[in-house]
Amino acid sequence: MFYKKFLKLIWPIVFYWRGKMLPINIKRAEKKLSINYKKNKTSTNSKDEIVLMFDENYSSGGFMDKIKGIISGKYIADQLGLDFYVYIKNKNFPIHNFLQSNQNIFRNENYELAHNKNSKPIILYNYSPSQKNILKKFKSKNQYHLYCNMNFIPNFNLGKDEFELNRIWSNYFNEIFSFSSTILNLDELSHIQKNNKISVHLRFMNSLGDFNDIRNNELPNSEKEKLIDNCLQAIKKILIEHKEIEKVLIFSDSASFLNLVKPYFANTEFEQKIFVNADNIKHSALNFDEKVFEKTILDFYQMSNCCKVFQIHYKNMHKSDFSKYASLVNNIEYQLIEPLNN
Repeated sequence: MFYKKFLKLIWPIVFYWRGKMLPINIKRAEKKLSINYKKNKTSTNSKDEIVLMFDENYSSGGFMDKIKGIISGKYIADQLGLDFYVYIKNKNFPIHNFLQSNQNIFRNENYELAHNKNSKPIILYNYSPSQKNILKKFKSKNQYHLYCNMNFIPNFNLGKDEFELNRIWSNYFNEIFSFSSTILNLDELSHIQKNNKISVHLRFMNSLGDFNDIRNNELPNSEKEKLIDNCLQAIKKILIEHKEIEKVLIFSDSASFLNLVKPYFANTEFEQKIFVNADNIKHSALNFDEKVFEKTILDFYQMSNCCKVFQIHYKNMHKSDFSKYASLVNNIEYQLIEPLNN
């Protein structure tokens, strides 16, 4: 108990200084990669292009981090008039099985990669430089190996409102990707029209004790029960306010929570409206089972094909980007619910 209290006290301080040190640590990581380039020098001539990298040299995060990185890399390449592709070194990111590339950007061979004086690693991970400082990184070389998990479209469009920024991101997503037949065939709700479906997203991380592979922030049982009850009540309120909707899809990273939803609404007028799928829920950044990745993209696809997406966020929950970006795919309404008794 003392250890958990200590972690809760010290974590904000650690988080603050980690943020302050991040640009310095990233420069160190870039320098280390550059040294490895010299050690493993190739004779390949560098092309004028940006290559988004998914390899062991730097973290690429979870599914949504990777998608944001791809779209930002393509957007920056377009601003600079450079070619763009995504290099996937191993099988840990089988994106091509579930999201098809409309522009043939996925590669898993390294014969086109150059490690020489004309190439350069660039890391844009968990921090957001200005447009000027981003573009400064893409000078003097030909081939840039980019590690990125951020959406940089706002950095290049400071005068545009959120609606316009979302439209740009949506256009890029749909120009680059289309969902594969594998995902389309897995959607058991495809027969229900989009305007008859809404989705609700809840991201608990480890608050309810579902995982042992991430930072331990599991709540005491009394706080778990209160959080679960608050979330179920919030879902009930959404159901009451949308009685005309045929299906309400509940998505979460907590299988234990999802397994409580159906019983909670059993024998009520909402029982047949609820849809949950608690299979294969793990963090795709840490677990490389293809079924986990398939489930992640299926959730993303099903969210994007509703008429509205809600995200419920209480204290001790994570304010995820996942559902917000799912809503952008088809430009549907997104609403973040943060109750007053948070």
